[in-house]
Amino acid sequence: MSSQLFALIHSLDKSEKRFFRLYAQMGAGRAFVSTLQLFDLISGMAAWDEATLEKTLKTPAMRDNLSSIKTRLLDLILDSQRLLRSKKTIGSLLRASIEDIEFLLSKQQYAFAKKRLRKAQAIALHFEEEAMMLQLLYWEQQLFLRMADEPEVEFYARMEQANAHHLARLDLQQGFLRLHNRIRSLVRTIVRARKPKDVEAYQAIVQHPLMRSPPPEDAFYTTSLFLQIRGTYHLAMGEPQSAWDNFDLLMQRWDAHTDQIEHRSDLYLSSLNNYLGTCITLPKYHSHFVEHVSRAKQLTGILPTTKYKLEWVVFSQELLYHMNFKALEDAQPFLTEFEDWIKRIESTLDPTRKITCFHNLTQYHYMYGQYKGANRWLQKILQFPATDARQDIQDYAQVFQLVLHYELGNLDLQEYLLRNATRHLRQEGKVFEMEDALLSWAKAVQKVGQIGSTLETEVFQALLDRLLPLADGATGRPPLGLNELTMWAESKVAGVPFGEYTRRRMFPEKE
Repeated sequence: MSSQLFALIHSLDKSEKRFFRLYAQMGAGRAFVSTLQLFDLISGMAAWDEATLEKTLKTPAMRDNLSSIKTRLLDLILDSQRLLRSKKTIGSLLRASIEDIEFLLSKQQYAFAKKRLRKAQAIALHFEEEAMMLQLLYWEQQLFLRMADEPEVEFYARMEQANAHHLARLDLQQGFLRLHNRIRSLVRTIVRARKPKDVEAYQAIVQHPLMRSPPPEDAFYTTSLFLQIRGTYHLAMGEPQSAWDNFDLLMQRWDAHTDQIEHRSDLYLSSLNNYLGTCITLPKYHSHFVEHVSRAKQLTGILPTTKYKLEWVVFSQELLYHMNFKALEDAQPFLTEFEDWIKRIESTLDPTRKITCFHNLTQYHYMYGQYKGANRWLQKILQFPATDARQDIQDYAQVFQLVLHYELGNLDLQEYLLRNATRHLRQEGKVFEMEDALLSWAKAVQKVGQIGSTLETEVFQALLDRLLPLADGATGRPPLGLNELTMWAESKVAGVPFGEYTRRRMFPEKE
C-alpha cells in the first residue's frame, strides 16, 4: 500500500491538500497528530523510500505503528475528499440526495423527502443515470408506503412501467459501453487493422446487433458511444474521412449538450482527442481543428481535474499539428504557451501525460536541428522518477541521447553513453531491431575520424538501410522515433543539415 499511498498524496492538488489538513485538524488526540505528520512527510518526498521515511519519523511510537498510521491516513484522505467532492459531481450529488431522503424518512418528514426525491429524479433523468434512477424508484416506493398519496393500483402499475423502462435503458447503456471498451482495448494492442484476423476483430464489434441502428435520439449517452465506436472503427480501418463523419456528428452533440461534458468527461475527452487527431490527418479540416481547439480552451463549468486533462488533450494535439504543419520558428508562440502550461501544471500532471509531453517536445526541437532545446527536454525524461509510465519513451531516451550528444559534438561522452544504453536495454531484454541498429551505428561512428567524411556517410547509409525496412512492418505501430531517425539518417546521407532537410520534406512548397 505504501507506494500507492505516496502516489495518491502526490496526486492531490493544493486545494485538496488544504481541505485534508482542515478536515484532519477537526479530529482529536495524538492519533490525528501522527497522521498529519505522516501526511506532511510523504508530501515532501520526491520519490517513495520507506527506509528514509522511517529514519525521519518523529517518535518511536510512529515507527512502531507505521502500518496502522498509514491505514488511518488513507481512510482520512478518502473521507476528506469524499466530503470535498460532495455535490460537485452528478454521482456524488445523487448519492447525497439518497442519503438525505433516507434521513428525512427516518424523521417522518415525508413531504420534504418527496420534494427531495423529485429533484433527484429530474437530475438522474437529465443525465441518464439509469442505475441511480432505479434506486430512486425504490425510495419512491418506500415513501409511498408511508404516505399512500395516490391509488395503490395506479402507483404500482406506474412503478412497474418505470422500472422496466429504466432497466431497458440501463441494459442498452451497458451493452454499448462493453462494445466501446472492447474497441478501445483493440486500439491499444493493434491500432490499425493490418491482418485478416485484426479486421475480423474490429468488424465483430460494428456488426454486433446493437450497432445495426443508432440508439434513440433522446439517449445522449448511448448515441455518443455509438458514434464513438463507429468513428474508432473507421480510424482503425484506415478510413479517416468516414471516421471524421462520425466524430463530427459526435462533437456537434457535445457542443449542443455542454452540461453533459463534466459528467461524461472521459468519453468527451476521448471524443475530442479522436476528432482533433482526425482533423490533423485531413488537411481540409484544419480550420475545424483550430475552431475546436479554441472552443475547448474556453470551455467552462468543469472541475479543475477535468480542466487539466482537457488542456492536455488540446495541447498534445496542437503540438502534433505544429510538428506536422508548422516550422519550429512559426510555432514559437504556441511552444511558449505550452511550456508555460507544463510549468504551471507539472506538479499535478500524471506521469504518463508528463513524460509524453517531454518526449514530444524533445522530438519537435530535434527535428528542426534545435539540439540544445531537445536535450533540455530529454534530460527531464532521463531524470524522471522511477515509474512504469510510458516505459517505451524511457527506453528510447536511453539510446536517443547517443544521437543528440553526437549532434551536440559531445563525442567524448559517446563511449560512456553507449555502454550505459547497451547495459540498460540488454537487462530489460529490449534490444530490438531499431535499438540494435542505433547501437551498431554508435559503435561504428566512434571509429570515424572526421565528421562529414566519406566514411561517416557510409556509416549513416548503413543505419538508413537498417531503418527503412522497419517502416513496412506487417503489424502494430512502427517503433517509437523511427520516422524522425530515418529522416535524420537521410539528411546525413544527403549532406544536408537535419533542420533544413526537415523543412524541405515537410514544406516543399516553401522551397
